[in-house]
Amino acid sequence: MLFIEWRLTIILIGLSTLSTIINTKFSAPIRKISNHIQKKQEKLIEKLTDVIDNILLIKMFNLKKQTEMVYEEENNALMKLYKSQGLYRGFLESTNCFLSLLGSFGIKVLGAFFVLKGAIDFGAIVAIVQLLNGVKTMFIGIGNFIVQIQGSFAGMERIYNLLDAEEETEYYNITEQLKSNEMIAFENVEFSYSKAQTTLEALSLYISKGSKVAL
Repeated sequence: MLFIEWRLTIILIGLSTLSTIINTKFSAPIRKISNHIQKKQEKLIEKLTDVIDNILLIKMFNLKKQTEMVYEEENNALMKLYKSQGLYRGFLESTNCFLSLLGSFGIKVLGAFFVLKGAIDFGAIVAIVQLLNGVKTMFIGIGNFIVQIQGSFAGMERIYNLLDAEEETEYYNITEQLKSNEMIAFENVEFSYSKAQTTLEALSLYISKGSKVAL
């Protein structure tokens, strides 16, 4: 293309390079959002697992509303992240489409102008237009690859974090911290089903051997 008409070729390469740069710039925030989505999905799965494991307790103590609040809170946060990711990707695809149409239309208009001015013959314009799709597809493909690989990197990062995480302790030796007649002890325990409402706050409870305690 460069040897056929260098001016049109430079314009086309400039637009294609701009498309690749825009894709590269958007890859960083898309990867960041993908990381947040991975974390939220983990929390959502964790909450769902807790619900399944404690379904009898939820029914017994009528905790359906509180459980739904927790699950809905995590689900709404995840949906907001998916919406943000969709907005980024939608804007990126719209920009790529606009630049692609601008390149196609611009090359044809400028080519027609050069033909009328006698600077280039009609056969050269036909050849450039035919080569246009291949070059355009190549640069757009490079940009899309950069964006897609960032999403893959986000998933790999979560896997590496899980592999590097410390193993949970299976057994805690707390007998030395208990008094001689205590079998179970709670000190300043806090618990909540959601950030909006605290269920337990600064609870301290000591249960001796043979005792029965209701909370």
